[in-house]
Amino acid sequence: MSVTTYFLEGEDTHPVLQDEQTDVEQMHDVLLLLENLALREETTVKLILGCLYDIGAQTLVDQKVHYRPANRLASWVVQSTKPVALVLGLRWFKRNAPKAISDWLYSQVSSSRSLPSEPPVPTVPSEHLLESHFTELQRLRARVRWLSGLSIGMIVMLIGVVSR
Repeated sequence: MSVTTYFLEGEDTHPVLQDEQTDVEQMHDVLLLLENLALREETTVKLILGCLYDIGAQTLVDQKVHYRPANRLASWVVQSTKPVALVLGLRWFKRNAPKAISDWLYSQVSSSRSLPSEPPVPTVPSEHLLESHFTELQRLRARVRWLSGLSIGMIVMLIGVVSR
């Protein structure tokens, strides 16, 4: 449950909580403005994400792939997947960034007041939760094996096409 829904859906408020409720309503307005900004400035967000992708991807390739020919191939693969990464990055940005930015801004402007704490999460995982995590882990491992095989096949095909 987010702070916004805690107060806006919520129960009757005491006069003491009136300031906090006003803060939450104003932060909700800030959140809406940030969401609107992300929608209007989509091109700017794409350019920013593109720059960050170029820097981060090349740094990652340089750190992980030391063999020069493989480094060049990995750099080419990274650049060829950039459009997909930008689409996924933009989708993530629109969903998560306005909330993260508004929370960060609130933490910067609030001095003594803090957001109400959310209910504690149980620390002992249930058997069902462990089973679902194990199933998810198995599914992800199978997907990694499939994608690894697909990548190796694509590289072999690419080498065959380039060597002709």
